[in-house]
Amino acid sequence: MFFFALKYLYLKYECMLNEKVKHAITYLGSLTLGTYVMGDLWIDIFLPLYYKSSVIIHPIVSMIIMEIVVFVTGMIFTAVLKKIPIIKSVL
Repeated sequence: MFFFALKYLYLKYECMLNEKVKHAITYLGSLTLGTYVMGDLWIDIFLPLYYKSSVIIHPIVSMIIMEIVVFVTGMIFTAVLKKIPIIKSVL
């Protein structure tokens, strides 16, 4: 539902957006497939950190932080992989 709400808002107010903002949204959108594909790997890597942090802070807050870290890490890794010419055509 969140995706459809954002898509609706984007399409409705697209004409009001700056070209740099449109470019940033398009670029981040191009990273989502790689982030999704490698998501399980990053979750497995960061899972011990989740267990350690859930002792200190509430488990739900810890899970939200972990998901943000997983998503950002996946996007950074995908962006780096897109710089490689042979992989750029695949992603």
